[in-house]
Amino acid sequence: MRLIREKAFGETKVALLDEKDHLKQVFVWRDTRLNYGETIFGKVVCFMPVLKGYFVETVKGKIVFVGTKKKLSQGERVLVQITKEARLGKEASGILVEKETPVLFEERLEQAFQVPIQDDWDSYSLDEALEEALNPTVEILEKVRLHIERTHMCWTIDVDSGGSSLSLADVNKTAIRMIKDQIILKNLSGIILIDFAGLKPFFEQKELKQGMQNALSTDDRSQVCGFTSLRLFEMKRKRTTSALWDVFLTEKGLLNAETVAFRIQKALRKSRISMPCITAHPSVLSLLKDRLGSFCQLKSGFYEKPDCFDIKAGG
Repeated sequence: MRLIREKAFGETKVALLDEKDHLKQVFVWRDTRLNYGETIFGKVVCFMPVLKGYFVETVKGKIVFVGTKKKLSQGERVLVQITKEARLGKEASGILVEKETPVLFEERLEQAFQVPIQDDWDSYSLDEALEEALNPTVEILEKVRLHIERTHMCWTIDVDSGGSSLSLADVNKTAIRMIKDQIILKNLSGIILIDFAGLKPFFEQKELKQGMQNALSTDDRSQVCGFTSLRLFEMKRKRTTSALWDVFLTEKGLLNAETVAFRIQKALRKSRISMPCITAHPSVLSLLKDRLGSFCQLKSGFYEKPDCFDIKAGG
């Protein structure tokens, strides 16, 4: 295995590659987000008696929910450690701590996987691999695909046989490994419903459940439940770090403003254009204004496609 890092502009990405240099997982740390494990100051906004805790506004301007029996006052300054990153429809969660401790993000990964981190991101075409990891449709075999979607309640994975010459039982068995890989790569968490191909008689349900249990046996965040009366397979996975879609995409599946801003900065670093003119969505330009200062011209555009941008020589 290899750990490959790209670190620039307040963002650190670490990719885990397997023995064949295929992308297996991506870990992301952004200075603008509430990252798993970091400690941060904030002030109490309000008490939520039903949830038995408080909403705290951090110094990053992000909200975190803190479950505690300790009585806090509105406006009180507290120190919080992040235990769950935010996801669609849910704020980050954390616990109260007494002292600020440094977060050794990269060291924690090196210790977990027992390999040193390398700084040669571009050598492994990882931007392209990450782009593919954000794709909701994954081809397993010829004509056999996974369609992965999310609602506010759960993730859904549909196994589409697509007229394959394989039997439905073989399609489902083949899909298990890819489903496991995609759950980990995309970092899905919460309730996950899987619609395997075909009717799935009882004996096949037992085989598929055992296959999923075996495939996810090394992932301590996963809990396999089994089939519902509608023959949907259900499981759940503990949330710690955010799904890739929460980090990089909007709810509509487009690249979010933060991601586009990082890509523009990376493109500028590689470009030899002096005093470039950048055309992008206003939400992106608002992020770039403070970061790039007077080194370039900023122009609003691409209102219907906020994940698009253009860089040209300035006039």
